[in-house]
Amino acid sequence: MNPARTVRFVQIIEQTPYVTLPVTAACAEFEVTRDDGSTFPILLPIRHGDHATISGMPVWGWDGDRQRPTLHPSIRCNWGAGEVFHGFLRAGKIEICSDSTVKVA
Repeated sequence: MNPARTVRFVQIIEQTPYVTLPVTAACAEFEVTRDDGSTFPILLPIRHGDHATISGMPVWGWDGDRQRPTLHPSIRCNWGAGEVFHGFLRAGKIEICSDSTVKVA
């Protein structure tokens, strides 16, 4: 297994083609890079305004800014072997929390 090492914010997608996110038409896309250079995406459902739970699924609040977005609350993803991405996206920049094992790319 190749551990995840870095994460970066890619873009806001307002009309997502992903049918796995049925509760909202928008998502924030992040890219995680493993030690071997391979990558995988993280897609978070977002909505303009406050965060919510819709159809049992968390939806992050978004300030509406496409160039320098802010999402709330924090983002926390756990992968195998104790790997954790925990941070905030504020003004288009990822701010890592102290418990995160993944760095910003």
